[in-house]
Amino acid sequence: MPAVTTEDLVCILDAINSRSLTLHTFLLAIFDTQERNETIDNAVNTFHSRKCLKAFILHLNDKIPKRYRKWLIEAAVEVSTGHLKKELDDLSEVNELRLPANTISEASVKNFSLAMITKKMQESAPMLLQLLRGLATANEKKVELAESIVPTVGSILLYLRSRNSNCLQAMIGLFLHGTSTQRKVIDVLSHAGLSVSSSSIFRMLEELTNDAQRRVRKAVKEKAWFLVYDNINLAKRKHDQRIHNRDAFENGATATVIINERLGVLKPLKPAYQKLTFKDLIPNQDNENHLRNVSRFHLIDVLRRHYEQFKSCSNDPPEKNVLPQEKTKMHPLAAMPIDQSTVDGNLQILVNIVKDQLQLKPEWFDTAIKEAIMSSWLVNTSGKVGGWKPTDQHQEHNNNDIKSFHAAKGTNASWTTLAKSASANIQVIADIASLMESEYKTPNNNNWHSTVSAEEDIKFILKSLDESCVLSSSPRPEGLEDSNPVDNIFRKGFAKLLNGGVKTFIQKNGCAETEDTMDGEEGSDTELL
Repeated sequence: MPAVTTEDLVCILDAINSRSLTLHTFLLAIFDTQERNETIDNAVNTFHSRKCLKAFILHLNDKIPKRYRKWLIEAAVEVSTGHLKKELDDLSEVNELRLPANTISEASVKNFSLAMITKKMQESAPMLLQLLRGLATANEKKVELAESIVPTVGSILLYLRSRNSNCLQAMIGLFLHGTSTQRKVIDVLSHAGLSVSSSSIFRMLEELTNDAQRRVRKAVKEKAWFLVYDNINLAKRKHDQRIHNRDAFENGATATVIINERLGVLKPLKPAYQKLTFKDLIPNQDNENHLRNVSRFHLIDVLRRHYEQFKSCSNDPPEKNVLPQEKTKMHPLAAMPIDQSTVDGNLQILVNIVKDQLQLKPEWFDTAIKEAIMSSWLVNTSGKVGGWKPTDQHQEHNNNDIKSFHAAKGTNASWTTLAKSASANIQVIADIASLMESEYKTPNNNNWHSTVSAEEDIKFILKSLDESCVLSSSPRPEGLEDSNPVDNIFRKGFAKLLNGGVKTFIQKNGCAETEDTMDGEEGSDTELL
């Protein structure tokens, strides 16, 4: 492109003036003319196709005097605002950004991600996304926060444009509610556009409960399952206590249906046994190595917790016979205001679960099945290695979460409220909390506590042991001559083994005896039975 001289510019301006035009009217006429003219059309098309308008505005922003620059910015903002409103309207039509209270489900909740919101903004509101990214990355030291700030701010603007586009607000509301946030805090954040209202949250929880019921009713008819239930005690505190209006504890029950496809291939409840020998009681080298590793683990753990210089030590727990990495499928059920402490209470719980909640018909059950599994199985709610725990412990954890919910929402919360909004959704609420913490990359809480010196306690214990002649060869102190020594439980237990205690137990429980023994011929001197 040839260089433009001042003489050229003066010549052009003189030509414009000779036509009684100003630079302003000339430029407007060039771009606004309605008459078809090949010369004008070619010039305008070339101007647009080469992105000259963008270069022209950027050039003006650098060259225009400061006192006039605000007019350029005002015009740019006015044009951009109109376009961004149109993009928000388009974005509000995206169904993935809506979580209606009457159709919300566990699947729709688990599909949430900030990356999904960003993707939908890129598709339907690219200019808005570009604007927010430009503002969010203004501080180069905090660029990594832009990944979460951009979709959050975009969702707030979208929520103000259309209340139906409440994806982020619904998730934050459920997260706050599930972490026992006070209602007033939720209402404040709702007015700030960061959360849905408390009433909307309760409607969502009720629909999630309905969704949970549909899923568990379908699951129990298609796959093998077992049931775990436990009692729960809730404190009912009265603001004004009177003789007829006192604090009390209400007893109820909670339950969980656990899906286990291996139930169809259970081993016999009374398996065959092999004769016990001395070899079974003597630890082998593998046992000793594992015991040494376990002892080392616990000793290092004590040092890490009580001494600063050991806190950086690596201390992985020893593993042996590790269970497979497998996530257990489970369905918490609605809480029941039924006292489990009686036989009638247990029957009522089972009837409530089978008839009312699972809606199973009597003919569904096989009358030939008469045995129950009287033991605590393991479940893995996280699906991680080492995440296994007993079913009764899992149910206690659920009860603890329900109690936290009950305390946060007020101790006057009814059993109906717990059944409709809390107990059946405990697992979903926990998943939402983990999901939101992961999406916003919040750091884990420190599990270290300030070390409290145990020196005084140790001195007191040593003094007491010395005064009582415990763990010493000295005779018992005066006044304790008639005291009986502590029983040697190991010696007594071993004596029972030798006297046929295990064999009596096996015969009493009807276990079958195998032909093979663990060590040597039958009748050898190493046998205990």
